[in-house]
Amino acid sequence: MFIIIFLLGFLPLLLAGWLAVRALEGKSSMLTRFERIVYGSVIGPVLVMEIVFLLNITHVLRLHLPAYLISLLIVIVPLGFLEWKKRRPSESFESSTSFGSSPSSLKPLSRRTIVILSLLGVWLLLKSLAGFTILLGDPSYNDDVFDNWHYRAKILHHEQMLVIDQENPGVTAYPPTVPMLKVWFALVNGGWNEQLAGMLSPLSYLLALALAWCALWRSVGRNWAIVGVYLLSSIPLLWMHGFTPYVDLFVAIHLAAAVLPLLHSLESTSEKDRSAWLRIGALSAALLPMIKNETL
Repeated sequence: MFIIIFLLGFLPLLLAGWLAVRALEGKSSMLTRFERIVYGSVIGPVLVMEIVFLLNITHVLRLHLPAYLISLLIVIVPLGFLEWKKRRPSESFESSTSFGSSPSSLKPLSRRTIVILSLLGVWLLLKSLAGFTILLGDPSYNDDVFDNWHYRAKILHHEQMLVIDQENPGVTAYPPTVPMLKVWFALVNGGWNEQLAGMLSPLSYLLALALAWCALWRSVGRNWAIVGVYLLSSIPLLWMHGFTPYVDLFVAIHLAAAVLPLLHSLESTSEKDRSAWLRIGALSAALLPMIKNETL
């Protein structure tokens, strides 16, 4: 049930990020649909939390449901209007899908390759289920989780304000984006839930693999993308952070979303595409200080 609640809470954040990416693309529309979803999933939550943060520190609104909903509207309404204008019949744009190898030009995989990939996929699924078993432990027994990330989120959820504790500046020095995200899901759920609060980590794990897939397919093609993504998914440390409510992997995907567009801008042959990639990378980089001090 908490997975359904998580999806309900995440969809409006994804919409905000998707609209932001579409606005940054401008008239180039060089991203595929999947890339827009991936980059929107990374950018959207932090962009909305930035608005929530500003509304709270200026004492306009407390950290309650109306503040989050208003922040979503502040992002979605103007960006949605821009998207509507872009989609008018007089201004039609076609989405580019010609990165790496065009899907129509790809050679079909052999039966042996499909069997091997299926077995590897099953093995990855089993490892992920084992990770979910650890994640579903209630409460979390990881020290940094209940001493910092979940603990801070519970305080923000209870106080409905950003709280600065002078006696423990080390913990409260972290930017509040992740705790505020956990508060959002608690508000959608109607109360605090440990498993729901921990779902950001497996989402970050999936987004890390998706970012790698997009970058590799665009740069070196489908086959190397398959190999690279599976090798990345097999790194024990990445797997551990994917199913532990830490923030390190959350930081990593936002660093990737800031750096990978720079790579793609260098590979672009069109000035419009290059500028669009730089805009996406610039917004991702601008949001980094809101995530964790180490991103500075």
